[in-house]
Amino acid sequence: MTEKLKTLMDRAADADFAALDLDAVTAAGDRVVRRRRAVMGVASLAAVAVLGSGVAVLASGSGDGADDRTRWTGVPVDGSGMSWGVGEELHTPVGSVDVGHLVRAHVRTRVGFVTVDDAANVWSVIGGEVRPIGQTQATPHLVSDTETGQVAWLEPTPGGVRAVVHDQSLDRRVRSVPVGKDTRVVALDSGALYVERDGKYDVIDVESGDQWQIGSSESGAELLAVENGALVWSGDDRYLVERDATAPVVIDGVAGSVAMLSPDGSRVTFDADELRVYDTMTGKRLEIGVDDRVFASGYEWLDNDRVAVIASRSGTGPVELLACEVSADTCVQVVPDLGGFDELMAGGFSLPVGTSLEDE
Repeated sequence: MTEKLKTLMDRAADADFAALDLDAVTAAGDRVVRRRRAVMGVASLAAVAVLGSGVAVLASGSGDGADDRTRWTGVPVDGSGMSWGVGEELHTPVGSVDVGHLVRAHVRTRVGFVTVDDAANVWSVIGGEVRPIGQTQATPHLVSDTETGQVAWLEPTPGGVRAVVHDQSLDRRVRSVPVGKDTRVVALDSGALYVERDGKYDVIDVESGDQWQIGSSESGAELLAVENGALVWSGDDRYLVERDATAPVVIDGVAGSVAMLSPDGSRVTFDADELRVYDTMTGKRLEIGVDDRVFASGYEWLDNDRVAVIASRSGTGPVELLACEVSADTCVQVVPDLGGFDELMAGGFSLPVGTSLEDE
């Protein structure tokens, strides 16, 4: 997620969540947080152990009744579409894979998964086959197109850095472009890689290698996400959804600094401390009930109508994973107990966001 959420979780591990000054956390350098967005912390959230065919989650060491909690040893809800990494184990909707290395960060594609280990090696995982496909920077940041087999990252070279696009469906690299050291990959969508270089945004056509520059209608806005022709920009105290030949759609009142668009670009969620989903055509907020959970944040779209959410009913835990259906205004509990916030901040757990909390 972001440093703002990392701060919330750090403080939640030491105090009652209700006592947090959320406004103060949100206001403290929110623009600075956006500039550091490349490290999305939800990729490393919990310390857990693998037992048999299920996942055994360590009980929280904080909070009343922690030792009396039932340890979860279940499997994902059928059809949830969720994945997560635990140590060297990658849990997927079709089964678990021992990848033979620490899953420090990972993303999914239409074909499989791509992981990063603790030595910054990049691996392709398709079914039970695990093979190396490159290296990335010490602070990993992968982006993928979940509707294709493509994934991108920055790779160090003797002379600098290059942006690499690997296609799992073809089992090879399809583009390698020299870039500056201050470059970051932003998004990969419909055969185009979006990168930021010194505050300016370039689009690289993966097939042809052609490049061109883009910008928002609002000067100085930061590009957060791209899907199916929809671009989400972070401006001054507001967010803009822009498409070709249409007026920008304004979204106000969002505290998050990372945006996740649904595959068709019709909806967007942000990494705020409460679940916030918006219609990108109107800017209207779409309400989704999360029962009495005091913390809920979307981190990945499972399809155009379902968003994956990390949540908790208290400030100390247990922390859960939910699959929330927007149109039905309902959430299904996929993982009931990942442990407490204090355990989560210790690292060792990854979600498919391409980055690791440990690097923040």
